[in-house]
Amino acid sequence: MKWSKKNNKLELTIQFKSQTELAEAFLKIAELADKSNHHPDAEIVKCSTLILKLFTHDENAITKKDKDLALAIEKLISS
Repeated sequence: MKWSKKNNKLELTIQFKSQTELAEAFLKIAELADKSNHHPDAEIVKCSTLILKLFTHDENAITKKDKDLALAIEKLISS
């Protein structure tokens, strides 16, 4: 799992085995985002691919908040 920089955003694409697996993971990501009060943009493609994008809207840039949440999401998904 590797975040990339695209269009001034951190982006991660995660392929799941099923829509249910994606939904379960996204719920955990949403709970983590709520706790940090920082939320990724998310897109679901073909029911089993999740694309996350992180950037700080107020600053229109990648900030420490984004990097911290990206790291937390990596830990969550890989556990």
